[in-house]
Amino acid sequence: MSTFRIAARVGVEDVETEVYVAALPDGPIIVLRDAAALIWREIVGDSLDAIVERVADAEGRAPDEIREDVVTFLTELAAQGLVDEE
Repeated sequence: MSTFRIAARVGVEDVETEVYVAALPDGPIIVLRDAAALIWREIVGDSLDAIVERVADAEGRAPDEIREDVVTFLTELAAQGLVDEE
């Protein structure tokens, strides 16, 4: 089962409702809001299932309803070099 973690050389600034993320040193800076910020905050070296469960719980939704969206978002972050999938 896949686990995710924030990639090395990624700068993060978490400010209340937004998360600013950039691959260092050249960026670009990506601003994450709403569900994107929530998913980012749940990346703690945990399994995909655990991330989906926590996000679903925070959103008051069933895990099956959001799984595909979470996977798509994490895949995009990995493609940008912002998270590592192990």
